[in-house]
Parts: sequence; structure tokens; C-alpha cells
Amino acid sequence: MYVKVNLPLPIFESFTYKVPQNLKGDIKKRTRVSLTFRGKKFYGFVTEIISQKNFELECEPKEITGIIDNQPIVKPHLYELAKYISEYYLVSFGTALEIVVPRWVRLSKDEEYKANEEELVIREPAYELTQMQRSVVRILLDRYAKEDSLRKFLIWGITGSGKTEIYLQVIKELLKLGKSSIYIVPEIALTPQIVERVTERFGTSVVIMHSKLTEKQRRQNWQKLFYGNVKIVVGARSAVFAPLDNLGAIIIDEEHENTYKSEQSPRFNVKDIAMKLSEITGAFLILGSATPSLESYYKAKNGEITLIYIPERINKRPLPKIEIVNISKEKTNIFGISENLISTIRKAILNNDQVLLFINKRGYATFVRCAKCFYVLKCPKCSVAISYHKKESKLLCHHCNFEIEPFTNCPSCGFGALKMLGFGSQRIEEFVNKMFGISLIRMDSDQHWNYQEYKNAFELLKQKEVKVLVGTQMVAKGFDFPDVTVVGILGIDVLLSLKDFRTAERVFQLVIQVAGRCGRKEKEGYVFVETLNPDNYALTFAKNYDFDDFYTTELELRQKLSLPPYVFLTTITVEGKIYENVVKKINSIKEALEKLKKEKSIDCEILGPGQPQYKKLKNMHRFYLMLKTNSHADAKTLLHSLTPKFSYSSTLRVIIDFDPVDVL
Repeated sequence: MYVKVNLPLPIFESFTYKVPQNLKGDIKKRTRVSLTFRGKKFYGFVTEIISQKNFELECEPKEITGIIDNQPIVKPHLYELAKYISEYYLVSFGTALEIVVPRWVRLSKDEEYKANEEELVIREPAYELTQMQRSVVRILLDRYAKEDSLRKFLIWGITGSGKTEIYLQVIKELLKLGKSSIYIVPEIALTPQIVERVTERFGTSVVIMHSKLTEKQRRQNWQKLFYGNVKIVVGARSAVFAPLDNLGAIIIDEEHENTYKSEQSPRFNVKDIAMKLSEITGAFLILGSATPSLESYYKAKNGEITLIYIPERINKRPLPKIEIVNISKEKTNIFGISENLISTIRKAILNNDQVLLFINKRGYATFVRCAKCFYVLKCPKCSVAISYHKKESKLLCHHCNFEIEPFTNCPSCGFGALKMLGFGSQRIEEFVNKMFGISLIRMDSDQHWNYQEYKNAFELLKQKEVKVLVGTQMVAKGFDFPDVTVVGILGIDVLLSLKDFRTAERVFQLVIQVAGRCGRKEKEGYVFVETLNPDNYALTFAKNYDFDDFYTTELELRQKLSLPPYVFLTTITVEGKIYENVVKKINSIKEALEKLKKEKSIDCEILGPGQPQYKKLKNMHRFYLMLKTNSHADAKTLLHSLTPKFSYSSTLRVIIDFDPVDVL
């Protein structure tokens, strides 16, 4: 007996191994086996069992050394999904299988998980649903009841419109049918709030999946899902691969967030994976957002997914008023914050309300410059300015984590004093402490919190023991802070300066989303956007909550410039330690692509090579090509024959990114 094995390596072919006599009765397809490969101990996935030798080989295959799983570890629908990932993203089948079943997964050898199904609890909400919520739930369930119907939805509901309750109602009704659900959020920090709401309604039949869990916790939760002990999983990106049977719904909240795109190879987008998973299983796909991505909106307008619009908040509460503050004409303090915002914060605190201050940068100062020669300190490994972190008393690169003690004098001229310029979350935290002397929470990635610490922070906010929350991007992602009445959006000009075609869309979404964190109860909300670019069209449209005109304007611009969603983008980035080798490699790839383009008669515009905004990261020089094609299929046809020939080493690598979310 022989088996075909696919290895979790960038090797596209499978390998034939012999099954020893003592293991023949236990070998199964979709299990993992241990083996030796190129003289090293390794493992692979069994993708085919060959009972009799009906092939010719130059030499007798090696034997597998053991069987890791006592039963198929890859669920049939996830096996099909792995095939799709392999074909769509041009990665080996073994690599795709490892994404679906990570190497840390182990099935329990005892019966602990096989028999102990958690008791199913279904509780009704403590409040009555609005007529709009009931109507949306009815539309969704009616569609689910129909065979072969389009089960992909975009729920576009303004902030505070009650989308979460709609998701919970759908999960409840599917549970009654014996169906399981996946609820995905864009940020680990969001999971405590969502998990609290889900467990209030469904008891212990819920597990969480995200990277902050220990390996033991991840393994235990995975096994509960695999054996069907629980029916609901809440988590970040990896939750889409939860080994659930009878999948009824995949819910992706805040679907516009770019964190749904993986930063590691293969650079998959959870929304695309969920689309395919919905097709394989027949499950609902529900995308939800107050500010849908332009691509999702375009798909809905073209009938690829069903659009449901919720235009009003619960109890018809008004949206907060957004004021665009031109800080070049306003009186500001030493922290660059307008006096108007400061006085509004003071009033809110006196009224026992809460305040949210958003700043797009972490640390204390975003760059350090010499007062005499104007030299800007840069990371020696990256082509970016280095930031100052006052609390840790260090200079830190936010891309490679290089750190160094602060200099006394300028390292360039040796004389000038160094000035800490720009504003990060630590500086805003210091401002709040000095100006108001009250308790606050700073929420950014510098905190390195675990799940419990996020949970504790939300409890402090919920109990109003903290009056001010200072945070970066993570606080803009769907949090429900009912007592926040004032929001200050600071440092928006940093985002506006980014050289990315999605910049306007992201600024528009960010302002609307952060604004949506306030005015969610009886009291009115006030939002201040502090900027040097008050006439920017994204800010103007956001101020008036003018979704339709913004989307129309942006789509017209994208069409004129041949940008998504009207074309399909692919980037090919070469990174290497030796500049000349990177240039040589990127030019050779372009030459090969130009040749293939002619041979296969594919309509493709090849732009570049050029250097991205960050020309060097982590000691790797970077050049890229951008391909504009009519479809993913065209891009795949061009790249399919080239991909296996790309060389990978510690000094040079080639990265293919289909439908990139940024080009920096």
C-alpha cells in the first residue's frame, strides 16, 4: 500500500510514500502522517491512498514513520476549501491544508470531547426588536428556507442601527435547525464585547478563536468544534476555518476593515474565503458594515450579493454632529488640540459622560528631528522615521521593532538638540492627564494585552470608572460605548497623506465609524475632526453622512483611472538584502510576464517596476510590479507557470498579492 502526501511547503507536487505493514489498517485520507523528507523529520497530509502499485518509480519509496491522526483531521468541506485556496492563491496544496488545520492541532486520545456536548441555551433579548430589525431577520430566514437561492448578503446599517442583534437572531433560528455559525470580527480587542453578548444569549455553546489564546486553549477550543460540542465560534480572521459541521451562517462584521486580509503568504482575504465556503456548504454569508467597502457595495449594486439597507438608529436616535476643525485657523494648545474640543471634553466630564480620543499613531512622538541641521532619525533597517516612546524611554521602529536608547545630541551633526515631533497615543494620554487629571485607558498595540485584559478594560468603561478612552485604529471597529458623547479624531492628515488609491475611502470610513461610537443613548453626540485639510472631499462627505454621493464620486474616479472594482489588481513584490539582486529579479519577472502576455493574448497592463512608499523594510530592499487585468483568472493564467520558478531564500523572496488592500 502507498499514499500520496502533500507537504506544507512551497512545493507543488505530491510525494509517494510506502505504508508499513503494521500501519495499513489505520491509514486514512485527510489525515496527517509523520515521515522523513530530504533527511529531516517532517509531516504531510494524505491526499490519496493507492492499494496496489500501478506506477513506475526509479526507486522504492520511503516508508511513512507514523500516523498522527486516528481519524480524518480535515473536514470534507474544509478539504474542498483548501483546494480552492491552493488554486486561487497559487500556493501548494499542503500549504493550504496547513492553513485549514494548523500544525498545533492534536485530537484527544480520550473520550473527553467526543461525548460532552455543551448544553444548548437560547435566551431572548431583554428588549424588543424594532420593526426594521424584525423585517431584516424575516428577509434573511425566508431566503434561507428557499433551495438554491442566493444566500449572500450585505447588511448596510448605519452605526447604532442594531446589526448585532440581527446576527444573533439569525444564529438563534439556525441553532433551532441544528445549524452552526461562525461570527468573525476584525480585531481581537472586539471579541470580549461580542463574546459577552453571544454567551448571554447562548450560554456555553460558544468558543473563541484568535491569536491571543494559549496553544492549549486553542487546541481545546478546536477539538470542541471538531467533535460538535459547540455550535458557535466567535473570533478574528482564523475563525473562518473553524471545523464546524452543518454550517448555517458565516457572519463578517465590519466587513470593510482591511485587517481581514492576511499579511502572510498566502495573502488571502477572509471575505473571499467566506464566499467560497458559503458556496461549498450552502451557508449564509452575511457581510455587515455601516460603511461598506467599495468592492462589496459594487457587488451588491450588480446583484452578486443582496443588499439590505438600514437607514436609522435604534429608537430613531440622531447621528452625532460632525464638525471639521481647521486647526490652521483655530486656537490650539501645545498638544495641537483645539480649544473648542478641550472645552467640550471638560463639559462632558463634568456631566459624567465619557470621551473617546482617536489618534492614528501609537507612541509619543511620530518622528525625531534635529533642531539645527533638521536631520530626521530613521530606522537603520527600514526607510522610515523612527518613533519616540516616552513611557519605555526608547526610539522604536513600528515596522521591524528595532529599538535604541534616545540620543542626547544629533547623530548627524553632533550638536543640535533633538525635537520630539508629531503626536502619538502616549502624547494624547499625557495631555489628558495634565489637562484634566482623571483616569483614562489607552488602547493600542503597545499595551500587548491578552484577552482578559481587554475584557477588564471594557468592564471599567462599562461601569464608568474611566472617563476617557484614548486609542488607535482598534477603537474604531464596532465598539459599543453607550455613555460616550464626545469624540475627537486627531492626526487624520497622516492618513490623508498616504499614497494609496483607497486613502479617501478609508478616511471616509474611519470618520463615520469613530463618530458612530458616540451618541448611542439618549444624549446627543459631538464629533470633532481636527485637520489641516478641511476641504478634502472624503471629510466633506463624511461630515454630512453623504454615503451615496461619496460612493458615486469614488466609483467614477476609480473607473476613470482603471482601478478596482473595475479592474483586478495583482502586485508582485521582490524583497531582498542585496539591492542589485532585487532589481535584477524584478526586471526578469517583468520580462517573463511581457512574453507570456503576448503568447497567451491576455489583456494586461504591467506597471513598474517601481519602489513602494516604504522602499526598505526589515533590511529588505523592495521593488514591485502591478498587474491590471480584467479578472483574477487572467492574472492567474499569467502567473501560474511562473510561480513554481520563483526562488525563495533568506536573502531574496517573491510575494504575489492578489487584490491587495494596500500598495505601500
